[in-house]
Amino acid sequence: SVNGKINADVLIVEGKLKANGKVNALSVSVKGYVNCLNKLHFDKCHIGGSLVAINVVKGMDIKFKSQSKSMVKRLIVDNLTVAGTPKEGAYILICDEVDCEKADIEYTKIDILMCDECVIGKGCHIGVLECRGKISLSPDAYVEKIVNI
Repeated sequence: SVNGKINADVLIVEGKLKANGKVNALSVSVKGYVNCLNKLHFDKCHIGGSLVAINVVKGMDIKFKSQSKSMVKRLIVDNLTVAGTPKEGAYILICDEVDCEKADIEYTKIDILMCDECVIGKGCHIGVLECRGKISLSPDAYVEKIVNI
């Protein structure tokens, strides 16, 4: 558990981390569990375990490749990738709002997804999809509303 800020070139979490302050890192790798109560900023982030963030997660590239569930309040990234095989009936990522350039996702539940282009794969449930470019939608995905911008 860390109460102050975390500033690092490389942050690797193989066990559990509860970060009460802001986290800034060039590269983040999570094989275990991270609970981030403040903002998380990075260039590259790989989630092989689970991330819970009740604030903003912001960076360039983030990849969720896990069987565990991650929950993020607001995600602002250039590239979002979500892949893996979750436990039956579960999601790999649950997010209130995502703002990205490119999204390539599976087994993801997002209330509002804003992007330039996206591949919505199997097991996805999207509330509102606002896309400025190309949309590829799997027959196994569900999107409530699509808004072409």
